[in-house]
Formats: sequence, C-alpha cells, structure tokens
Amino acid sequence: MKKLGNYNADFTMGFNNSFTYKNWDASFLLDWRQGGILVSRTLALAAVGGQLEETANRPDAGIVANGVVNTGTADNPVYVQNTTAVSAESYYRQFYDRNHEENNVYDASYLKLRQFSIGYSFDLNKGALGLFNDGAEMRVSLIGRNLFAFSEIPHFDPEQLAVQGQGFVSGVEDMSYASTRSIGIKAGIQF
Repeated sequence: MKKLGNYNADFTMGFNNSFTYKNWDASFLLDWRQGGILVSRTLALAAVGGQLEETANRPDAGIVANGVVNTGTADNPVYVQNTTAVSAESYYRQFYDRNHEENNVYDASYLKLRQFSIGYSFDLNKGALGLFNDGAEMRVSLIGRNLFAFSEIPHFDPEQLAVQGQGFVSGVEDMSYASTRSIGIKAGIQF
C-alpha cells in the first residue's frame, strides 16, 4: 500500500456575475476546484478493455515499455534499457490494471460553467390595450446549467464519486454516468 494523493482540494472558489443593458440581462456562475487526486475506475476498466482513446496506439510490432531490465543476476544486477516488445493488448491490460492505481489517477481540478442565462424584458404597458398596470413586464430567459467543464479528465464529470453500500466515497470515480446538462426557457409576467 502506498499513498497516491489526497482527494481534498487546495481550494474551491465560485464567481457569479450579472450584466444588464436596457431590456437585456445576462448572468453566469463559475465553479473552480483546484487540486486533489481522483482514482478512476472508468479509466482502469475501459482502458484494459481497449475502449478508450488512450489505447488507440496498437502497432503490429507491439509496444516497448519504457523501463529497464536486469541482464545480470540478483546478486550482481546489470540494468539496461528494455527493448522487448509486447502485444498492445498485453501492454494496456498490465498498465491500466486495477492493481496499478497510480496509472489510473487524474488531477481532480476543474473549472465549470455551472449556469448561464440571458434574458429580455418586454414592457407590457406599451400596446397592451390597458390590460396591465404601470410597471408590468414580461421576462423571457434562456437558461443553461452544467454547460461545460474544463478539466484534464476526458471521460467523465470531475465531480463524480463512487457509491459503496449506502455511502458515497470521495476521491474514487466508479463507472459513473455523465452529469445532466440542461437548457431551458423561463417566462414570467410581473404586474
């Protein structure tokens, strides 16, 4: 057993801003997490199965693993650069095996566009045949949530975690479903 890292972030930060110009308004919310290590079961299992882009290099001659081999004896070792090729399937199965967790970790940092909205307010007093009181308006907005995540993690949402029994396990992602991205329209009348 050896420690691969700490899941806890060095810091987390959010930034929310809104803008208004005449009848238009826009707002956004950013979430930033910096630091932490995440173990990925998606990477381990899918790479062993050859299903990820990381395993696309499959030369017919095989893959020569970077490392050294002992050409001497156990008592008198002589280490030389490895030149023996193994099949791509064998290489990836061994490299991404779940017993080699250090090959299945990611930096858990991310920057997310958590929410974005843009809206327009219509004055209902103009041309509304006197149906509304002064100050009545209708507002229509386009709203998106969980729109983008900027992260080194290519296969899943960096906020994913594992479920064991009835509890959540932080720092481990276990074949997680993608997070839901939603885009919708909101309309309301104020009078």
